[in-house]
Formats: sequence, structure tokens, C-alpha cells
Amino acid sequence: MRLKDIAERAGLSVAAISMALKNHPSLPAATIEKVKALAEEMGYVPDPALSALAAHRSRLRIHKDLSTIGLISSFSTEDGWTELASGRAVIEGAKKRATELGYKLQHLWALSEGMTPARFDQILQARGIRSLILAPFEDHDRKLNIDWSRYAVTTIEKPLHYPYFHHIIQNHYANVMLCWEKLKASGYTRAGMVVHENLSYRWNYQWESAHRLAQFSMNTPDE
Repeated sequence: MRLKDIAERAGLSVAAISMALKNHPSLPAATIEKVKALAEEMGYVPDPALSALAAHRSRLRIHKDLSTIGLISSFSTEDGWTELASGRAVIEGAKKRATELGYKLQHLWALSEGMTPARFDQILQARGIRSLILAPFEDHDRKLNIDWSRYAVTTIEKPLHYPYFHHIIQNHYANVMLCWEKLKASGYTRAGMVVHENLSYRWNYQWESAHRLAQFSMNTPDE
């Protein structure tokens, strides 16, 4: 005897039958009693192995729903990184993907007033956070001296002092070349570029390298 058989007889969905047999509070008491009576009449007996498997899966879901990934920013203000368009795009995308996988993403500011690395580490431990995404540092020479061995860490960009973590980084060289392709397609052959010195250093001058190559290519007659 299957739940599907009871569902067909009762004119309900299989999910509704399953919920009724578990006394789910969202169902009317009359529906629950009707389903239970029908199940007994039809000789339905729960499979203990399937029940155990369902309980195990339920426990896994509950554990996963409570799992939190910490996204750490270290700008001089709490909203400094998320005020940038790139920062907003990253955090929105990370939240969306985390939710799809059953996790939640929590933005944590490491430089709040009175915060020390030891205290920050304690907060992460107390909240049961074991996975971290490290946002770009405002100051590329900054360090965050917590016990990294406790966590699974991925960084956005490649921090100067933490090159050993897995990291996600844009192809800055290719991005500039793509910009030049778009400019050329629109009829432009001369363009300047303004870059913050700090960013140039952090990204190994990839923007300038691509820009100069593109300029040279633009000024070279086609053969």
C-alpha cells in the first residue's frame, strides 16, 4: 500500500496525505482524521526504513538551514565596501547563491569600534561560522590576524598577505581589452584611462598594460 493509493482514493495530493499522517498543523483536524481513517481502512503501514531515511534527511536540512557563511569586510566604515557598485554586485550574488544552496550569508565588519582580532574570532566561533568570504581590503597592506586554521576561506581578489587562500578575481587585462574593442567598434581610436595608483599596484598594473597594448595596436596600420 502506497501513499499514492491513499491520495487517489481521498482526492488529495501525496504531499497532503503525508502531512496528514504526521499531524501537520497546517491541515484542518477534519482532514487529518479523514486521511488517517482511510489509511487504516486500506491497511496502510508505514515503512520504518523510509521513515528513518526521511527523518535523517530532515535533520540534514535543518542543519544546513542554520549554516552561515560570513562575508568579512575591512573598510574604514561598515558600509564602505558595499557602497561600491562592485561590492553590491558581489554581495547580492553571493547571497542569492548561498540561499540556493541552503545557506545564509552574513556581512560582518571587522573594524567596528573596540573590535580586536581575538574578539572578532570569538564572535565567529560563538555564531558557529566556519566558512568565510574575505572581501577586498581597503588598504592592501592590512592584515586581519585571526586563527585562519579554524575556517574554510575564499577571498575576493588576491590579498597581499593571504595569497595562499583560494581566491576569485576578475581578468582585469581582458576587461580593458574588451573596453577597447567596444570603443573601436563605435568608431573611437583615441581614449585615455584614469586609474587609482593603489588599484594599479594591487592588480599588477594589468589595466595599464592592456591599455598601452591597445593604444599601440590602434595606431598600427592594418597589414
